[in-house]
Amino acid sequence: MADHSRFIKQQVSSRLYRPGGTVETTRDPAVWTLAHRGYSGCGRLDVWVYATKQEALREGAKLAMACGLDEDERALQEVLPDAG
Repeated sequence: MADHSRFIKQQVSSRLYRPGGTVETTRDPAVWTLAHRGYSGCGRLDVWVYATKQEALREGAKLAMACGLDEDERALQEVLPDAG
């Protein structure tokens, strides 16, 4: 059987702030994911699972660059509104 412990970890799933100042935190099993809908038009959704948040963010940035996000004027204005 495969060992998924590197990927499935207890993460904060909710945090409730009560009026009296107490905080109730709930943790549940979770994974870091990245999803991308392909451009083929068939409605396929690709989902990747990563062991860490840092790894998911790095791979997400690579995917965005590979898909031309850095060349999309509208996307650049949404991400970096003061860049131009």
